This record gives sequence, structure tokens and C-alpha cells, in this order.
Amino acid sequence: MTRTDLKIITFFLLYFFVGSWGVYFYEYAESQKALHLSFKWFIIPSAVLGVALSYYVVFLKGTEQAIWRKILGSVAILLVFIMVFTVSTQGFIILWNAQIGNQEKVVLRGTISELDYPEKKKPLNSYAVFINLDSTKENINLTVPTNDYRVGQRFERSMTRGSLGIVYSH
Repeated sequence: MTRTDLKIITFFLLYFFVGSWGVYFYEYAESQKALHLSFKWFIIPSAVLGVALSYYVVFLKGTEQAIWRKILGSVAILLVFIMVFTVSTQGFIILWNAQIGNQEKVVLRGTISELDYPEKKKPLNSYAVFINLDSTKENINLTVPTNDYRVGQRFERSMTRGSLGIVYSH
């Protein structure tokens, strides 16, 4: 492993861990909205970086193999990289939203219309509820810390709307 390899691996691991931390930093957040923004804004840059990384790993550093194996390996690395990069970027978007720009205090009031709970809680799984807001009749997807919510239950919580329009709270 060369120094260049180590620098690349360190950068991507740091980016991944800080971004993942950002996703779980706030107990309540519109994580799906942040993920949508991540794909909307960063899918092309992540694809460009993914192509460069897969080319470096498979063609420049990889062992001698048939060209079809190298192409297949490049596509696999590219797809995994795009997924990991955009999900990590989601965490940076949530942190940016909460730390930079105008922050507005809001009270979310509404009725829980749908639950999005994993069947079995595993590390890094999250719970989410869909809330039909009283004020705008908008249906938002809010990540929540527990599965103590039921469909039809009233929801009210003081939260903050950040600079990117993403609602969050501790």
C-alpha cells in the first residue's frame, strides 16, 4: 500500500464516518428530505469520483485480469461508491442545515398517518413517522428515536427549520 492509497482511504473513511454521524446526530429530523437533496445535488459529483476511484482501484492498482472482469469490478465499485457517498453526504447536509444560515423555531402539529419501522431493530436502523401537518396539510417524513408512535396519534413538538428547509430537533 502506497502513501497515495493511504491518503485516499483515510479521506473516504473520514468522510463516511463524519457523514454517518451527521445522519444520527439529531433525534428528530427530516432525513429523507436530506437524502433527496443529497441525490439531487451530489449524484453527478459522486459518479465522477466513483469512476475515478474505480478506475484507480481496478485498472491502475488491480491485478491482471480479463477486461470483462475489470469492467464488472469497476461497475460494482462505482455503484457502491455512489450509494455510500450520497448517504454520507446526507449527514453533511443535515449538519449544514442546522449549523449554517437562518434557523427558525417551529412547532410541528399534526396527526401520524403512517409508520416506517424496521421489523427488527438493528444498529443504524431508524424509525420514521409520516405526519400530516395541521397548518399546511403537508405530509412529512420525520425520523424519530423510538417506535412509541401509532397511526392516528397526535404529534406536537417544538423544532427548528434550518437553512435548507429541513426540520430537526434533539
